[in-house]
Amino acid sequence: MSETKYEVRDAVRADADIIAPTMRQVDRDELAASSGVDPLRVLRMSIRASEVCRVGLADDIPACIFGVSKATIVSDTGSIWMLGTDILQYHSIPFLKRNKAEIREMSIGLKRLDNYCDARNTPTLRWLRWLGFTIEKAKPYGVRGLPFHYFWKDV
Repeated sequence: MSETKYEVRDAVRADADIIAPTMRQVDRDELAASSGVDPLRVLRMSIRASEVCRVGLADDIPACIFGVSKATIVSDTGSIWMLGTDILQYHSIPFLKRNKAEIREMSIGLKRLDNYCDARNTPTLRWLRWLGFTIEKAKPYGVRGLPFHYFWKDV
């Protein structure tokens, strides 16, 4: 049995078409609660809007996609985001090992990373804590007004 090959590369538009139908249910629920926009459209918009957007692959199959976008070109705060596919649960450790370096690289030129996370999205909240983000108390957010945590980290 061969060992799994892991790779992280720049995301392209076609990645959205592959990732959207296999996105984790917890991420689908978060997108529905925050924006009400379907996963494929969110992914296409996120790839286009991000200063940096990367995809993590396990044996050439997308496991996750993540990026950083800024509200304006002069902003020193970046909104960090990550969406996973169903296979991420089987390959999370190898990607976790690479996350800190990837995030350090993605945050060059920024003073802060932040965003909101659905309070029901426990895998992502664990990931954020592991990365050292401050996670604030959940408050109503998004189109459905469900509890979301604002999270941030000075870089």
